[in-house]
Amino acid sequence: MYQPYPGSNQNPYSRRPPAPPSVRNAVRFMYAGAALSLFGIAISLAAVDSTRRVFEQSSSPLTPSQINDFVSAIVGFLIVIGLIGAGLWLFVARFCLRGKNWARITGTVLFALSTLDNLGSLGFSKASPAYLYGLLGWVAGLCAVIYLWRPDSAAFFGS
Repeated sequence: MYQPYPGSNQNPYSRRPPAPPSVRNAVRFMYAGAALSLFGIAISLAAVDSTRRVFEQSSSPLTPSQINDFVSAIVGFLIVIGLIGAGLWLFVARFCLRGKNWARITGTVLFALSTLDNLGSLGFSKASPAYLYGLLGWVAGLCAVIYLWRPDSAAFFGS
């Protein structure tokens, strides 16, 4: 049986209160962001043939074997990036539900980096699927950050 330290009224086995609705909404947006990251992998895989055609029709000195290797490397890179992105969304969501303030800060920093990335791509075509996909991920991050920094969320992370 546990005996508290004299003068301490705190039970070390007490549980954190359940997450408020704002934190649960933020986590839902993070789950949507993870789904978008996985969907981005599908978009990348769908664009493999067009990427290959661009290289084949260009006047580059690459052989067909080199083009295949290069396209395979691009696809592998995009799959890894998509999986890392989905993993980060899920990682931050999990620890935000547990009330870890560092996860809320990490999510905000990752959103700021996403904002810089989207600002850097402003000069490119606005109608491309990749741009629209990135914009959807950014909106999911914006909604998550807004919900994470609401007053009831702050009370949950502060407890």
